[in-house]
Amino acid sequence: MNVKIKVNLLGHVNVPKLLAFLKNYHPVSNVYHGEHEIPPEAVQSVYQKYDNEKWYTDFGYIFFGIPNSVKRQLFYFYSNIAFCNNAERYYPPEVKKMFESETTYLSLVCDEAEIQLMKGIVSYFGGWIDESDSDDDDYKSFYFIPGKQEKNGEDFLPGDIVQYSVF
Repeated sequence: MNVKIKVNLLGHVNVPKLLAFLKNYHPVSNVYHGEHEIPPEAVQSVYQKYDNEKWYTDFGYIFFGIPNSVKRQLFYFYSNIAFCNNAERYYPPEVKKMFESETTYLSLVCDEAEIQLMKGIVSYFGGWIDESDSDDDDYKSFYFIPGKQEKNGEDFLPGDIVQYSVF
């Protein structure tokens, strides 16, 4: 089974913010953003269901290298609409706050170097981390890290909070 580390960062943490963090994170190297394309038929099917004036998504891959590891790809996804009307059926109660929050989702293949990298990202931006996304461990590795940063003497959230709604 392929195990991944999954993260939900607070707010919309856009690509420039993720790139800046990764480029300054040692020992990560050769960081770049892979452009993404949405097939026109997928866009049309989505626009028939939702008001495209109010729905915004951002997703793709950020590629980078870690010493003694193959090149990695970090998947990111943000949507200003959460599709979780029945999340309580699938997740434990402590996950409810995550589903009711605006988040940027990240996913990466799991080994010790990647776990440390994702902990660093979550510690900086704030959010939830699942160190071992596996059906076998019943959320034992799932927890929240506040990730407050200070700017000009005040606490702030690096992710941009925009209008957010839950279906």
